[in-house]
Amino acid sequence: MSPGDFPVIYRASKNAWMTADLFTEWFHKYFVPKTKKFLLDQNLPPKAFLYVDNCTAHPDNNTLISGDIVVKFLPPNTTSILQPMDQGILRQLKVIYKSRLMLDLVADDDKSIIQAWKDYNIRDAIFNIASAWDNIKPENHQKAWRKLMPGNEIIDFDGFKPLGKENKEAEDMLKRFLQGQKTLNKLVKKILENG
Repeated sequence: MSPGDFPVIYRASKNAWMTADLFTEWFHKYFVPKTKKFLLDQNLPPKAFLYVDNCTAHPDNNTLISGDIVVKFLPPNTTSILQPMDQGILRQLKVIYKSRLMLDLVADDDKSIIQAWKDYNIRDAIFNIASAWDNIKPENHQKAWRKLMPGNEIIDFDGFKPLGKENKEAEDMLKRFLQGQKTLNKLVKKILENG
């Protein structure tokens, strides 16, 4: 089986870490084309922000730009507060994945659980993670974003379609979010300065 047969984009580095080269390749070769296609399918302009943390594997934002599809960095030391994946999605992914893993381990009556565990490999893990991700309900994504930006019901994550709100409201929401980022960044800076 080749990496192209997997239900995920599979690449690796010598030390199994994400690198700036791998991230840049993923951004330009996969993220940008898929995002443009999605926006086109939704009759939306080809404009998007991808917010990422300040991981060393993320090159500067001058490298991560393609037309109006741009990477923005979260303020330092705020990832766990601002990143929606940390607001419950990863927990849900792990629960679904572990359930699927347990089912796999007991599925074959001819094998002991120990033998099934020994036979479990990276291919099985990749397919189970992809399946777990596909089984996260849109409501879970909505809940994660509501925790981050309470009171904003602009996105329907079951297809990411606008719910009939005007673009002005979306712009206002983004401005409030960015203002919140600035306020949070100042607070974190103050905390760090005061020890």
